Amino acid sequence: MAFFGKIDTLMLGRLVSAEYLGFYRAALNLATSAGALFGFGAVLLPVFTQLNGRRFERGFKKTFKAIVIFTVPSVLGIWIIGKYFIYAIYGSDYIAAAL
Repeated sequence: MAFFGKIDTLMLGRLVSAEYLGFYRAALNLATSAGALFGFGAVLLPVFTQLNGRRFERGFKKTFKAIVIFTVPSVLGIWIIGKYFIYAIYGSDYIAAAL
């Protein structure tokens, strides 16, 4: 995601003003930071490759429930207070990036 964000910034640099490009980068940085918290797949892949049959199903269901319990409230919380993060990090000039 970070790679494509940098490519988008280069492409948008010719089409929009610097102000809107700053808004885009602020929102993208916040989303990339939050997304990095939820990269559990790389950690759990070695565990799931060793399981088979009923153990795999049971392990997958338990892991899915644990991730959902953590991820859904985190995403909703960041969505609700994201504009305050942008205000605290970038200042009032970038509040338009919250949308």
